[in-house]
Amino acid sequence: MFQQTYERPRRPVRVRLVMTSKTVLDGELLVLREENLAKTLNGPEPFLIFQSGDDRHYLAKTAVESIAESVGQQDDLPMIEGGVSVSGRFNSSDPHVLLGVARDASPESIREAYHQLARDFHTDRLASLGLHRELTAYADEILKRINLAYSEIDRAARAAA
Repeated sequence: MFQQTYERPRRPVRVRLVMTSKTVLDGELLVLREENLAKTLNGPEPFLIFQSGDDRHYLAKTAVESIAESVGQQDDLPMIEGGVSVSGRFNSSDPHVLLGVARDASPESIREAYHQLARDFHTDRLASLGLHRELTAYADEILKRINLAYSEIDRAARAAA
């Protein structure tokens, strides 16, 4: 009869999308519960699930010019090259928040979190997907912040030892 398919649980991430047609969309991207926005962008699926109100749309990744994660007021977000906004935890000046680790995390877990984020945001990886240059500029800026945060934590640990 009818075969029921299993859909993996997803969670919404508030975003502002600018499409290649210059249309601006505010709403939510539905990402797998265990993934973040970067993993969703890096994933093999060619489409993003976008929700605006009760409407659900499947958008081709190639049709997206830029994505800004919405946290609070969009106008308050700092801009980087190409007019791309950096928001959320990657806008934090606290290296532990940026890497997503507790202050008392072990050096191994800090290193593991750093390596995972570096893989997720590596610009070569994103460029190989054929994404728009503004998305790769965003990833490059985030990668710089990730590297700086890890260096700060590492430097502080060496000074304490």
